[in-house]
Amino acid sequence: MSERFRDSVRDRIEAPILHINTARTWRGGEKQTLLLSWHLSRLGFNTAVICPAGSVLADRLAERSLTAYAVPLRSELDMVSAWQIAAIARRIRPGILHMHTAHAHSLGMLSSIFHRVPVNVVSRRVDFRIKGMLSGIKYSFPDRYIAVSHAVKRILVEDGIPEAKVTTVHSGVDLAEYESVNSRSVQREFGSAIDLRGTMKLVAVAALTPQKDHETLLHAVKLLAARGRRFILFIVGDGELMKKLLAIRDRLHLADHVVFTGFRNDAIDFIHWADIFVISSRWEALGTSIIDAMALRKPVVATKTGGIPELIDNEENGLLVEREDPEALARAIERLMDQPELRHQLSEGASRRARGFSIEQTVAKTVMIYRNCLEEKMREKHGHSFPAR
Repeated sequence: MSERFRDSVRDRIEAPILHINTARTWRGGEKQTLLLSWHLSRLGFNTAVICPAGSVLADRLAERSLTAYAVPLRSELDMVSAWQIAAIARRIRPGILHMHTAHAHSLGMLSSIFHRVPVNVVSRRVDFRIKGMLSGIKYSFPDRYIAVSHAVKRILVEDGIPEAKVTTVHSGVDLAEYESVNSRSVQREFGSAIDLRGTMKLVAVAALTPQKDHETLLHAVKLLAARGRRFILFIVGDGELMKKLLAIRDRLHLADHVVFTGFRNDAIDFIHWADIFVISSRWEALGTSIIDAMALRKPVVATKTGGIPELIDNEENGLLVEREDPEALARAIERLMDQPELRHQLSEGASRRARGFSIEQTVAKTVMIYRNCLEEKMREKHGHSFPAR
């Protein structure tokens, strides 16, 4: 951790910071919750996380000896969990409640019925439109929204959130993590079972959900197979569409070209092992797996949607194609297969671009938001600024 980073957040916040993440699985938002909590703790902030018992996040918080509270968090209208959140907040008296999922947003609002934390912050990691009968109450509740991309901020503002309440803070990655990444175990596991000589390795790391549109990706690689290309695609992730996607793969006769690995703790090792990283999302708030690939110097083919163009400048550090277009996706992958010099150029550009998305920058900007919100509350209450330490 650099001295410059320490200096940027040297004014600590006295009161504890309490996070809520309701997810049981592991995706980009959970990784961001872990990294933010970990770095805040290392910097001396008093931080704790509320999450479901047995969740992947709970396990990873325990691995790093971070304070976590297990709450059922069964649904966004779970009043028992809301009461438990309030009880925890009443006991540890946080100055900030930071909600990291849509259900956490709802439960944090409900918990305020029993005990209101001075500052309430919501991280918005999806680019869905605001809708629903109760949206006016729910979305007016937080003091500040942290949007993970300008695309997400634009949607929030267009849907009625005051622009002054929304700040963009791009998700960040721990650049030091990539120094120790290697793919030896993946090579042993798959390289010994599959003949990869002269074969281009493609990887897609994403949950198997409608958002990620693996169906378009499968149709794209069907085109590659029909053209006699030698490749294998590893689809890393699990989700509700697993059975459907397996059926599509088999119907397209792609069993020799596409491997579904399921959820993997070593997903980043697959990216390291691959020649090309591909993501075919219909919509995407930002896409931290893309940052992983860029930091590992992998050429990226991605769809031009949501916050992805904030990561990738087409032809400079990756290739962008229109979403839901198998032919365009196939052509972009073919370009990288045929042009090693282009792969190298984009890989180097990706590595440079990834340095602008460090977790240190994310943490520093988030702390600034915390402090600004606390100062606003203090001015409202006492007419002077929040004291730094």
